[in-house]
Amino acid sequence: MNTGLKSVPVWMLAWLTAFCIVLSAFSPALAGTTYHTRVKVIHATKGKAGVDPGLEAIAREIGSEFNYTRFRRISEKAMSLSEGQKGRITLPGNRDLIITPTGSNGSRIQYHIRINAKGNPVFQTGVRLQNGSSVTIGGPRLKKGVILINIEGRTR
Repeated sequence: MNTGLKSVPVWMLAWLTAFCIVLSAFSPALAGTTYHTRVKVIHATKGKAGVDPGLEAIAREIGSEFNYTRFRRISEKAMSLSEGQKGRITLPGNRDLIITPTGSNGSRIQYHIRINAKGNPVFQTGVRLQNGSSVTIGGPRLKKGVILINIEGRTR
């Protein structure tokens, strides 16, 4: 039976298969960097001591510098973002945190941070952190304390 199709040489099929295998190994790099980002929103106050589980390291780091003694987790969100993609997390007081990865060089990750209140920007900054580490920034006041925002980032 003649289908009008020519047969493809075996060497060409082998080459095409090998090319596809090699290409699939590099596809994550071709797709761009993924920024694994975790944001913890914390209410820090002075007075009665207490630390929510998982916040001990932050409490040691921040508490000694600012005399905060109570650390309560308000929320936590993990996000996988691409460069330029905005992640959003709700803050108390009708506020939103918008976090955007802006680049990395392998050992350091850069983020743009913006806080909106009622839809209007009230704070923005850039942070650069060691890949796999975290940084804590102070936020707005809340009920005799302050909101702390802990940002952890890593790329693979």
